[in-house]
Formats: sequence, C-alpha cells, structure tokens
Amino acid sequence: MTPAGDHLQRAFRHRPPRPQADWIPRPRLTARLARRFELDVLVVVAPAGYGKTTALAQAVAANEADPAGTDLWVQCREADADAEVLAEAIWRAAGLDLAGRAAEPGALVDALLRFAPHPVCLVLDDLHTVDPTSAGFALLAGLVERLPDHAHLVLAGRTAPALPLARRRVEGRCEELAVADLEFDDEELGIAGAAASGDHARWPALARLARADRPDATVDYLLEEVATDLGPDRLAALSALSLVGTVDDELACAASEGRADASDLLDELPLVQRSTDRTMQLHDLWSAA
Repeated sequence: MTPAGDHLQRAFRHRPPRPQADWIPRPRLTARLARRFELDVLVVVAPAGYGKTTALAQAVAANEADPAGTDLWVQCREADADAEVLAEAIWRAAGLDLAGRAAEPGALVDALLRFAPHPVCLVLDDLHTVDPTSAGFALLAGLVERLPDHAHLVLAGRTAPALPLARRRVEGRCEELAVADLEFDDEELGIAGAAASGDHARWPALARLARADRPDATVDYLLEEVATDLGPDRLAALSALSLVGTVDDELACAASEGRADASDLLDELPLVQRSTDRTMQLHDLWSAA
C-alpha cells in the first residue's frame, strides 16, 4: 500500500461515516445510544443490515453537536487479533503514539486516563471480525476489567462479544441493543417509504434498497452480507427451503438432516414472512439469490 493509501485507511479506521442527507433520522435509537456515557459498557448486536454503523455514526454526530463526553472510534478488522495492532489502533484513536509501550491492558487504561475526569467513550465497531480466542480479544477483556470510572465502551458487531460483562449487567452498568431495538419502527418505515414492503423492510439496509426499487441489489446484498455469515450447513438448508412455499418444522428438519427447526434456520433473517402457527415463507428473492 502506498503511503497515501495507508494514511487514508488509518483516517477511516478512526472516524465514523459522516451522516448523509438520505439517511433516515432515528432519534429514538440515538437517545438509546446516548446512554453510553451513563453505562460502563453498551453492547450493540445484530446481523448485517440492521444499520449498526449508521446508528452509531448518527449518535456520534449528535454528541458532537451537544457533547456529553468525547467519542473515540475504532473500526475493527481481522488484524486486530494481534494485540499490538489493536492497542496501536486504540492509542491512535486517543491521539497518542504507542511507540515504546507494551500491548497490555494498562497501556489502554493510560490512553483513556488522559481524558480524565472528562467522560470518554471508546466505540469498537465490527468487533465480530476479531477472533475471540486471540491475544487482541484478551487485551480487550483486560481493558473491560480495568475500565476507569470516567471511561465507557460501546461494543458493536454481528455476534455477542465473549467478554466478562455478567456482573455489570446485574448491576445495571451494561445494556444491550439487539435486533428488536435496531429494526425500523412504524414512524421510521413511513419516512423510508417502505411500509408496503413487508416485515423485511424493518431491516434498515433492505428498506433503503426497497426505496431504490433495485431487486438485483437486494439479491447481491443477501449474497454478500447475509449468506456469508450463515455457515455451510445452514446455507445448504436455506437453499433447499427457498425452493418450497411454506416452511414448517418438519420441512426444516428434513432440509437440515434433523439438526434444526424452522426457527433455528430462519429466525433473524430478512425477507421471511412469519405466521402465528410457526410456519414461515421465504421471499422469492431468496430463491433468486
């Protein structure tokens, strides 16, 4: 990578996307995310397409307009499995240079202490890209255990982070935003103009595609952002079920060779219609995909 390209990559790694004029305003979600300065840890977990990064970017922008503290941003990537890479990213986000410091929790605590007593929140987006068995993840676990009183964490990704948060949850110092929180509500659907598109339009990414009336883009999205996270067994079963009409537990069990029922295979997927009798129907776009 050229020096200019490396600089550009670092710049985007340490700042969220800037809100765009065509983004759907989500004050309800922005208010929930504002609690990051009241909690030790705020966890944001949902599959691809629920607008986690967009919602966080809107929350950071709202904080810039009316500050409750300082946000630090790190867009995680697979290389952060290396503790030194992750530590350097967090130090750079804090405006510091890790040179000469060991990649250990104490170094991260020191980076956050430079803001004391002013509140500071470290936002780690796409945390699911970091191997939970890696040294980088262990470094993050150490930071969670030693988090200073003025410091806060937002941990966002497609899977719940395997970190020691149980005590904080019991004490009300850790909260989680999940699928139900990130879905578009009726008001947001109305703004998006996707109310007639079915329940799947509550996925922010698909609602935006629906506005553009691009079925081909929706198929590409399903393949690139959703299907790649399903794993080969679940994907094979989904491929079979996309060719039938109504899916019930018996069909799901047959398609998965006895490993899963309909909820196991289809829950939290977009473009799936659900009835009250536990039967489900896949949209034709799944068959196309």
